Amino acid sequence: MTPDPVPFDVQVYKTSRAFNVPKRVRTELGIRGGDSIHLTIRNLAGEVLFSDRKTLKSGSEIYGTDVASALVPGSKIFVEASEPRFLETDAEADAFAAQERVAGFQPSPEIHRLVELHAMRCAQDKLSEMGFGVFHDTSAHECYDLTCERKGELYYVEVKGTQGAGTSVILTANEAEHAMKYPQRSIAVIVSQIEIVDENGKAQAKGGRSRVFLPWTLELASLKPLQYEWNVSKSHQELTEPDVQIEQN
Repeated sequence: MTPDPVPFDVQVYKTSRAFNVPKRVRTELGIRGGDSIHLTIRNLAGEVLFSDRKTLKSGSEIYGTDVASALVPGSKIFVEASEPRFLETDAEADAFAAQERVAGFQPSPEIHRLVELHAMRCAQDKLSEMGFGVFHDTSAHECYDLTCERKGELYYVEVKGTQGAGTSVILTANEAEHAMKYPQRSIAVIVSQIEIVDENGKAQAKGGRSRVFLPWTLELASLKPLQYEWNVSKSHQELTEPDVQIEQN
């Protein structure tokens, strides 16, 4: 059940166009840092200044160019906050950045997008070779990246692309929990050693080694609780042949 909006009044900081969400509001709605909440901001006259979703990056403050244009430093505003939600896309971006730094590469939003799109293409190509089909991209609204089918069975696919060797990848909590709930129908595809090259002044992702794991069994011994770092070398379900027969328990 979605909590009802919680109203509060607050003063915009005198030195910047930002404000703090009071502790009582965060407690009542169960808001934590990283949550995305919908905000409706009004001035003293009741005029709506801003109405959209914002992510609490610092845990309690609201700021950013989109909301700043509606705020006057030192002014009093009336706010309704609702619908706390953790954005999986933010978590995945943080996981990618941590993963690439561990591998010795400097991450950026542009490189993240290039690696992500290239890895998705490689994953579909590899799974197609193994007899999977009917692919649907679910990355925009689910904690897994793809669904696919084989012999009438539906599978959930998590794709991890990296410029590194892929000996470990970082999972979000939602990704790990979903895989542990559906191990026999969850597939992990790791596309490692992706190269970022310059072609006519434009960055492109090339190459990569694709590995497929099914069933995707996440054992506690292979997880480290940072978001989750999965030690791939401790898993033994990699599919290596296109015509491999998959046994279902």
